[in-house]
Amino acid sequence: MRLKISGYEFLLALMTMAVPGLSFSQELLYSPPQRVTAGYAKVEILGKNSQGILVREIGRSDDQIAAYYDNLQIRWKKSTPHKEKNARVEQIVVYEDSLIIFYSVVLKNITLLKAFKTNSRLESRPLAVICDTINHSLVNATSPVHFEFTSDKNKILLYYEDAAFRSNKILKLTCFDAGLHRLWQTALRIKTMHEPNIIEAVLDDRGEACVVVGENTIKNFRNDFLYSELHVFKINSDGSEVNETIFEERDKFLGACKARLDAQSGNILLAGLYADSPGAESDGVYFFLLKSDNSIVQKSFEPYSQEFLTELTGNNPPRRSDGFFDFKPKELIVKRDGGAILVAESETVSSESFTTSNYGAFGISSGFTVNYYHYDDIAVFSFQHDGKLEWKQILHKKQATEGDGGYYSSFVTMIAPTSLHFIYNDVSNGQTNVAGYTIDPSGDQQRSELLNADRKGVMLIPRSAKQISPNELIMPSLKRNYLQFVKISFNTP
Repeated sequence: MRLKISGYEFLLALMTMAVPGLSFSQELLYSPPQRVTAGYAKVEILGKNSQGILVREIGRSDDQIAAYYDNLQIRWKKSTPHKEKNARVEQIVVYEDSLIIFYSVVLKNITLLKAFKTNSRLESRPLAVICDTINHSLVNATSPVHFEFTSDKNKILLYYEDAAFRSNKILKLTCFDAGLHRLWQTALRIKTMHEPNIIEAVLDDRGEACVVVGENTIKNFRNDFLYSELHVFKINSDGSEVNETIFEERDKFLGACKARLDAQSGNILLAGLYADSPGAESDGVYFFLLKSDNSIVQKSFEPYSQEFLTELTGNNPPRRSDGFFDFKPKELIVKRDGGAILVAESETVSSESFTTSNYGAFGISSGFTVNYYHYDDIAVFSFQHDGKLEWKQILHKKQATEGDGGYYSSFVTMIAPTSLHFIYNDVSNGQTNVAGYTIDPSGDQQRSELLNADRKGVMLIPRSAKQISPNELIMPSLKRNYLQFVKISFNTP
């Protein structure tokens, strides 16, 4: 079934010039509910190709890939192909009309990372390619393997910490093309850092990689701002040369950043939050830029104003206890003018312990701990290409859940041709509505409600959503052991 919601006036998002008179409408489409087992674990929306919308459904004992038509009717469902027994799928990439499947497998105490490419109907079974040996012994735990892709998926970067990373500081990187041909491989030894933390990596169309590493020398029991330095390692297209750039700060404590590549200029953009002292409260936002030729390093720091703090808390003047607590960077969106938009969210976990008396034979007391997950306000910052802060906004929301890991909390960002959309579950007065904020290029915001989730019988999972086209977003729902999908389309007439 389809539901039309009235549209509003918007400007072209992420453009340097506004386009007046542009309007849109939202269209919601629901898939038929399908019953899943109680042990159902995860849904991963892979993307879209000629077979339709591809979804990976991961259970405790089975792993399947399903294809849905554009109207969200099921087309087919098949078991995820494995090449060996006890293999664990690490990553699935949708490339044109093919699927590239990376998996790890343990053979005689050696952990191998392998990959193969199959057609979109999972029919072909070519020989697997050995990508790397990620562990030589079961004594040392295998480090997680991370993946990064170019926008067209023509090149794939995989990287992971060596099993002895804390002592040898070696980061292993391999770059493949979409045909699984190895373009280069290198072991990056981080010699200039005492306690490196790998933050993010990016990859450009030429096969050049960039790795952002934080120097974690700031020790504090409760501290979100770990870094005194950010090191950027740029690796050339054959893996033979590494250039290092250091962003060092003596008077500020840097939090983890988001890193992105400006495809037009080749510049590397970094943005995050900083503090004047260790703790959970940030005092402002930073924006770093590294030119493609490594010739110019640009740094900008923007402290929060009293007006912005009032916008967050509603207190004018702000109280002494008011502040930007527990905000963490979530998204960095590159703008067409070479600037970027940083999105941060307030996220925290609290715990409470309970003790009960046991009057059994030995009179032993027992207890349990409950974790509470809070995902609250969103802060959005827009930077120009020169690092100047263009505008900033607070998007108010409150999300608190108990013992679920925040499974239905947080939000999903959609980059539509006309705006940025932030969609989340809004629970108030015992009712769950799916709500959204829209921001135009000038920073103007508007909140709207998309649907009443209770009436539609869905409970959406924003963190598992995926944008599948410039105007379409797919979001899974899991409620009472029934799986369902909702497609949200933002149309411009």
